[in-house]
Amino acid sequence: MASTVSFNQMVRYIYGTRYITYSAYCLLIYDHLLTFADELNLVWQSRSMNLVKALFIFNRYAVPVMLAVDVALLSGGLPSTALRPMCKGWIIFDTIVELAALGSTTCITNMRVRNLWADRQDVDRFLSLVWVLQFLASVAIMVNYLVKNAGSFSYEPNFNICFGTVHQAWWAWVPAMVFYVVLFIAMIMKALSTPRNEHTPFLSVLLRDGFVYVVVVFSSMLFNLLSWALAPAGLVQMPHYSSWAIATIAITRFLLDLQKRYYIELAPPEDDATDEFPMSEPKWSVWKATSQITPTLNDPFYAYYVAPFPMTDMRRRNSTQQALLRDLRNDGPPHDSV
Repeated sequence: MASTVSFNQMVRYIYGTRYITYSAYCLLIYDHLLTFADELNLVWQSRSMNLVKALFIFNRYAVPVMLAVDVALLSGGLPSTALRPMCKGWIIFDTIVELAALGSTTCITNMRVRNLWADRQDVDRFLSLVWVLQFLASVAIMVNYLVKNAGSFSYEPNFNICFGTVHQAWWAWVPAMVFYVVLFIAMIMKALSTPRNEHTPFLSVLLRDGFVYVVVVFSSMLFNLLSWALAPAGLVQMPHYSSWAIATIAITRFLLDLQKRYYIELAPPEDDATDEFPMSEPKWSVWKATSQITPTLNDPFYAYYVAPFPMTDMRRRNSTQQALLRDLRNDGPPHDSV
């Protein structure tokens, strides 16, 4: 990465970073609003809490708040008297939170892929070990980076922003990227080793949910890595915020889609459908229950679309089921069938 740039180049880089960051943040908030009704129906229908739900809430709400502060700091509109003393502390805190967010997304993805291999304890243990190793490696690299470069985190008076070097920080993305490659290979192996039949929604479950998510997140990390390793110093913040927003959108969509699929795949025949409500209109009343649903336990992919969020009320589960079926009949199926 180039160590020095001219003032005119720095102006272009800073303004380019601002525009891309603003766009990414607007996209994050827009997607949050689009999926808020689904969140109410699919996540908050139960007061119970599990690890996936806790990590989902963390990414869903902590990340937008952190990025809102980052956008404000990057805008150059804050008073210099307030900005100057907080730059170093905020950059360190922001880095720690982003590391936690990265660890939570890899943890969620690892749990979903491990469910695919529930019948193979050796594979399950291997994937767990790989996740622990990659997270520890990411923490070690980031701690080393903060110790060596914390002195460069300072106030930039020309642009009224916080700034710092990312020398050798691109290594922090390598462990997670290697981990996603391992998950990708694990999904391919499971897909190739499982025969297709009426109980294996091959494209919808593996390709659409798993592969697409991994590719999106891996690509955003690769963008960060290449930018920090090769781009000029003035562009160090450009991939940081946009990639974080994209990864948050991806994990949110991934989990909400899994929860929807749980209802759809295990839904009763259309003739039994009652009490249908559109997902855009969350219902908090006591709904009339339909017939209970028995999971297709002979489906080798059942563990993959088992609801990631806890549910304690059968009536609410069945009502949400009918809402999704209503959406499918109005808008068409969300995926191709094989």
